[in-house]
Amino acid sequence: VYFMQGQQSMLVTFCDSLDIPHDGKGQVEGELPETLDAEKLKNAVDALLEEHDPALVTLYLRTFNLQTPEGWSVMKDTLESDERLKLG
Repeated sequence: VYFMQGQQSMLVTFCDSLDIPHDGKGQVEGELPETLDAEKLKNAVDALLEEHDPALVTLYLRTFNLQTPEGWSVMKDTLESDERLKLG
């Protein structure tokens, strides 16, 4: 709820960067993609970090990755390898 109502600009930036259809406020329309393009994800992360607190971006990406049972491997790899996305 916090991300959907309080961080809509972050959701929109993320969805737009990954070409995920949404309602203009970040609510995904239709099914989530089965895979995420690594280059588009990198660009999305870069764009999010330019405009938002890294801890908030990290929490959002971790929450987004929980939207499918297994998550996305490219998202998991990004969260584990990108030093900008480390918590604590």
